[in-house]
Amino acid sequence: MINQATKDFTGLVVDHVPNIWATCYPKRIIPPGGYSNPKTYAASLTGCALMWDKPELHMLPHTVCALTALRQCQMLVPTYFVRNEFAQAVANTKLPMDFKLSELKWPLDAMLFVLPENFVRAYFKFNVPFLSICRANKGMYPSVTDYSWAMKHQWEINKWTPVLNENDRMLLHFPCYYEKDLPCDYSGSWPLSLDLTTIQGADFIDATVYERSLMPFEVAETEGAPTPEQEKELQDKMTLFAIKLMLAFTARPHLIKNGGIQRKAQTKHGRLREALHNPNTVGWDYVLQRRSNGTGGNTGTRGPNFRTQWTPGHFTHQFVGKRGDADFVPAGSLPRKPVVGTIDWDQVSPEVQAAFWRNHELRWIDPIPPTILMPDEK
Repeated sequence: MINQATKDFTGLVVDHVPNIWATCYPKRIIPPGGYSNPKTYAASLTGCALMWDKPELHMLPHTVCALTALRQCQMLVPTYFVRNEFAQAVANTKLPMDFKLSELKWPLDAMLFVLPENFVRAYFKFNVPFLSICRANKGMYPSVTDYSWAMKHQWEINKWTPVLNENDRMLLHFPCYYEKDLPCDYSGSWPLSLDLTTIQGADFIDATVYERSLMPFEVAETEGAPTPEQEKELQDKMTLFAIKLMLAFTARPHLIKNGGIQRKAQTKHGRLREALHNPNTVGWDYVLQRRSNGTGGNTGTRGPNFRTQWTPGHFTHQFVGKRGDADFVPAGSLPRKPVVGTIDWDQVSPEVQAAFWRNHELRWIDPIPPTILMPDEK
């Protein structure tokens, strides 16, 4: 649930910066039951956009938030609601630790995922229902194109602080909501050249102390906020989940359903009523896998197939095309790491990598949930 303080803050944002609000909340979407309204995230995204005008907010988390707002708004904040069963399957899928972010296939350069409320509380232990994933290519931000876009949408750009992005990056942003206080923004910025081992070993950068030092008064501790150890764990967990979600999102494109418009914008009794949009969904038709007992039915007793834990899923390379193609690159021809035996992409040239992906695609091997016994089967 979103508390009253956050709802009041959203109202203030709408009233005081309507031009930025209009780009952070470009479509009014009707959320399904059990999901937070993306209008709430739009308030946090508006706050991120305002960081461009605050040169004193120069730490990495602030820069990531500002760049996230720019990328999301330029893409009209593409929003996808993730089904609970699909989210559980993604969470229980393993990634090879030598996986590099450069292997991600980006269907869009910015996406906002809305996660089921019951899933985030059970899996992340905190109320983090929104996950923004963006790609920022190497270059200077804002660019000439960015300035042109900002002027068109009436963003104040005279105080924008230029940012040099030295590497192609994946940007994460996810607000954490509390019972009483305003949400706290968490973010991550990872060069696409990094592997998972390096990402998980990175330090957590906390900008909260710095922000409080700028206040002319003492700020009380947020009730229910994560401890520093919990913050690091939350960011690591969300980063891995974001990568797995992106891979599953691209491996199963048929599970993506685009919602149409439910009601066009119209004027009624002299007042303009906004258009209403049905939600885009991911995994609404997804069915959790069940392991058969070998006779065509599910295990009903504590036999050899009974499981109390998930059998994790994983990702692999699936051959497609023709093996006789001139540029066919078999997986067996690529160099392997000596201990784990996985592909050593550092030793593969960009040209060979491109040829490899021309005749291979990502395949997701689904996880299998624990066996569920009915009371009379125990």
